[in-house]
Amino acid sequence: MAGKRHAAAKNQPRKKFPLKISSPSAYVPAFILGILILGIVILGVISRNRLPSIEENLHNFTRAAMIQSNLSLESIDDTAKIKLNIEGDFPDKGQGTFFIMLRVNLQNIISNYGRIPKYLVFFESKKVPGLTVRYNLHDSVIEGGLPLIRSVPVNFLEPEFHNVTYTFREGSPQMIFFDGEKVAEGTFEIASDAITGLAVYGQSEEELGMMDIDGSSAITKDYTLK
Repeated sequence: MAGKRHAAAKNQPRKKFPLKISSPSAYVPAFILGILILGIVILGVISRNRLPSIEENLHNFTRAAMIQSNLSLESIDDTAKIKLNIEGDFPDKGQGTFFIMLRVNLQNIISNYGRIPKYLVFFESKKVPGLTVRYNLHDSVIEGGLPLIRSVPVNFLEPEFHNVTYTFREGSPQMIFFDGEKVAEGTFEIASDAITGLAVYGQSEEELGMMDIDGSSAITKDYTLK
């Protein structure tokens, strides 16, 4: 009897339960939320990895001077340099001191050259190839020497005159002074230029021209500590 009930149950058709499918509109909010999260993540990655623009790289000293002179950020050019019209060179390639007193007027630079270059080159030595002293207008730092050393940011773009001194002696510290205060120091090595070449000293920059110095300069064979 039990066997007949089992056989009968076995032969009965199984009940089919319909598969419930939610309306497609129920998935729309979740889909949109996922897209938004993915977009935020992608933007964050791009923001972290992108290179800053020229405007973002400008130091506050330069930016303030441009605003004061009513100059547009579009006038800056990070591929150019201007050289001061300074003659003379170090008497001895083993040691010497370069001194300059000047003021930098952004409005005059714009009037004469139509843009603000990255470098205002004070001096380039022929006696010591590769040795230069210059002001980086975009970063508001003084650069110079072999190998190149950089000062802390200095406010060179005020209307007053400022003094810059660069001194070196082979095997001893090379130093940069701004208004009598030491702002950079490093060991001087003539051989350092053999490896660094053009990339470090900016000799590949477009030269906009020569500018007469608004001040005075001197070059001596002495090595000074102040």
